[in-house]
Amino acid sequence: MSAGLQAARAALAGQRAWLVGGFLRDRLLGRESPELDLDVVVEGDPAAAARAVARAAGGAAFFALSEQFGAWRVVARDHSWQVDVQSLRGGSLAADLALRDFTVNAIAEPIEGGAPIDPLGGLADAQDRRLRVAGPSAFADDPLRVLRLARMAVELDLQPEGATLELARRHAGELTACAGCGDCSPRRSRYGVWS
Repeated sequence: MSAGLQAARAALAGQRAWLVGGFLRDRLLGRESPELDLDVVVEGDPAAAARAVARAAGGAAFFALSEQFGAWRVVARDHSWQVDVQSLRGGSLAADLALRDFTVNAIAEPIEGGAPIDPLGGLADAQDRRLRVAGPSAFADDPLRVLRLARMAVELDLQPEGATLELARRHAGELTACAGCGDCSPRRSRYGVWS
């Protein structure tokens, strides 16, 4: 277990906090994942949770990634790991997971370990190597997810399902409003830092 995961588990023990995202997905897909980049959602104050993780790690640095979206990053002194901490979106873990990009990224595990929480069928999708959108507004919420669909399909050897591809096609034109794709200043603040 990495020092980052140890620090997160020690700092957040007994709290309502969950591992989410790429680390869990990679583990399900049988990919090597050295636990160097972890995502955690917490019920409550993410700044206090990040501060606690930094303290448990012996003085790691922590800073706000996005105050608007309540996201904080904790980085080891030697930069060997990082833990991103974000508050639950939507008021519950199920609502938070439904706001994510793809079902394989919408799985949670209690911070202290335990059975995965999978309200959207991401475990079966990972087993079947299927890439399926977590919800109908995923691409409208963040058009960059259209590009992420292609990257994840290639890098992770996942097959996008038909309805997800069709939804991506319908939203591909919105990529011009993203940073680096023209004048996006009116819409830039709409997009969060996590998927």
